Amino acid sequence: MTGAAASLAAAPSFAQAPSAPTLVAARAVLAKFLADANHDRRLLMGTLRPTAADYRLVWREPFATRLDAAHAPLWARGETFEPKPDQTELDVVLVLSDELIDRQPVLAQFPGGYARIVEHLARGIPIARFRFHRPGATAGLAGDGLVHVGGRWVLMPKPWRALDDR
Repeated sequence: MTGAAASLAAAPSFAQAPSAPTLVAARAVLAKFLADANHDRRLLMGTLRPTAADYRLVWREPFATRLDAAHAPLWARGETFEPKPDQTELDVVLVLSDELIDRQPVLAQFPGGYARIVEHLARGIPIARFRFHRPGATAGLAGDGLVHVGGRWVLMPKPWRALDDR
């Protein structure tokens, strides 16, 4: 698997979204957050909540435990992605964590904070960054940390912030 970007305006229903660690599957999960009155974004976000065991599979200790604790308020508040109605397109870059750890050029496509935490990542983990945007635009609502672990997709956004919570 290598870094790739693609646009998508629609995807299969969330329940039918593939659970394989592929770009198509990652886009199917994220596309459900696009403006659509038929989907409860908070419910969708809740399905992406990682377990403590998920954190330990993706991150090395003690960082895994620290990130789990740092993310607890995010999940308690019920935060979700809220793309604007005109943000109908989705770009996704999906790579194996090895590419970030090895500081391959795709690292530059992820938020800068990833350069601070790559040594805490486990190898072989599919991880994505993404952006909801207007057609033809390059800027929009960005997110990161969608990872495939244990046969499912979970969200571990902005992991570098756990370094700042010391």
